[in-house]
Amino acid sequence: MRETVIKSGYSIVALVVLAVLLVSVITLAEATLRGVRLDLTENRLYTLSEGTHSILEGITEPINLYFFYTPEAVQDIPSINTYAQRVR
Repeated sequence: MRETVIKSGYSIVALVVLAVLLVSVITLAEATLRGVRLDLTENRLYTLSEGTHSILEGITEPINLYFFYTPEAVQDIPSINTYAQRVR
């Protein structure tokens, strides 16, 4: 009987140590990896190419982009509806 109490005591201690370790790793990762992004989409959908980076670095004035979309006008074109959802 004493062995089961000792084993369950070790299990509780192990769970507490794992919980503290998990919280520590999450806190450390949150502090050190702030702002780091990783594009795991198919075909790197959200990654800008080197050419795009060089063009954007040369622009000195602000750029405003507008997307005008009316669901009624494109209801027969499902690809535009999908694109509009992605732009939003």
